[in-house]
Amino acid sequence: MKSKGDVKSKDFVDDTVFRDRFVHYFGGPCVEFGQLLVDRLFGGPGTINEETFISALTNLARLSAFKGNLHEAEKFFFYVFSQGKEHIDKKGLIEVIHVAGMFALVVGSELHEKAVVPRDLPVIEAFVSAAMLMADPQTQELSATQFAVWMNEHCPRLLEGINHWIETVLHGDHTHSNEPSSDPVIHTLYQLPTPKLEDGATEDQINNMYVFIWALSTIVPLVYLGHKRDESSAQSHNKHPLGGTWTLLYSSDKHGLSMNRFQSHCFDYREPSIMIITGIYSEGQENQFIIGIDREWRDGTYFWGDDDCFLMELKPSFSMLNKGAKLISLNEKQRGFPVGLRFMKDTSYKSNFVLIEPDFENGFRNEDIPFRVTRVEVWGCGGQEAAESQQRGRMWYIYGLFWFKGNT
Repeated sequence: MKSKGDVKSKDFVDDTVFRDRFVHYFGGPCVEFGQLLVDRLFGGPGTINEETFISALTNLARLSAFKGNLHEAEKFFFYVFSQGKEHIDKKGLIEVIHVAGMFALVVGSELHEKAVVPRDLPVIEAFVSAAMLMADPQTQELSATQFAVWMNEHCPRLLEGINHWIETVLHGDHTHSNEPSSDPVIHTLYQLPTPKLEDGATEDQINNMYVFIWALSTIVPLVYLGHKRDESSAQSHNKHPLGGTWTLLYSSDKHGLSMNRFQSHCFDYREPSIMIITGIYSEGQENQFIIGIDREWRDGTYFWGDDDCFLMELKPSFSMLNKGAKLISLNEKQRGFPVGLRFMKDTSYKSNFVLIEPDFENGFRNEDIPFRVTRVEVWGCGGQEAAESQQRGRMWYIYGLFWFKGNT
């Protein structure tokens, strides 16, 4: 980085000019973040010498690569947003999530280059509300330790976008156009971790889903972000997940709300997928469940799924309800066994967390809380190759049917 390449003396002569340049480079689309960062690294106005500059940026590079001690990076960025205070309130936490989303979605991403992240989105409110459950009940503020613990337990990749941006500014390719006064163009050095949406996703769906998908990408296991299943455990602490491509397999808005249509569009897809179930409780409150399926869908009376399966509630409150192997069952019509889509509380199989009945129109939470299903979507997380493989399988099936009918 050449922020001081033309400076001959030991000290930066014009502190104001340096700070403006620093804010410009490190703020990118979030100028406020650049200002907060320079204040955290160098304190208030004053002379910044070469030793201070190199020390601050070396430490920043180390933290953005998560090479510090336990929770050190999380606490550093906490203090950036809290402006050095020991606690942060709800408004400050909203700003953390807003900026993290902006960097993850906007910077270096062709798909989301025009994206914005409004601070009042429901998914941001869900994250903030969940984090504030750990806050001091009197002050309604979080400490740095509480923030770090909450983030690592619930959304360990929340700060990925910020880290990617800082690493790109520090190590990426900075080029200028031929115009002397042109701004530098920052080329991303790393692939951003947020999945891309294609093959079946309309422009409206992309615009409505991008922040939602980013939020999910901070939480879900790596098998849903482009890593192969046999790599997931070994790379569980990888701080730069691939992102991958998510393909819309089934949408009740597009294909109709029915078990049959769901099966015809999702079966024979042999990679992990994510189901999003939206409904309304009897009192009118909206609910939303996210089910992660780390194996291909199947119909039967048995329970299935591997260790990376999960059930998460996003509305009315955000929480990871359960995760683990052999907790999912999908039985459409075999008699003598419970029918519907079920995600169990444990392997005793005595009670459901969520049950979707075979009509795909009604469901239950915790056995006795009914809700009406209003929308179901399933996104395949295996990329273009998995989607093409599913299509080839369907074509062979159709070919086989025609061949069989033509020879009987």
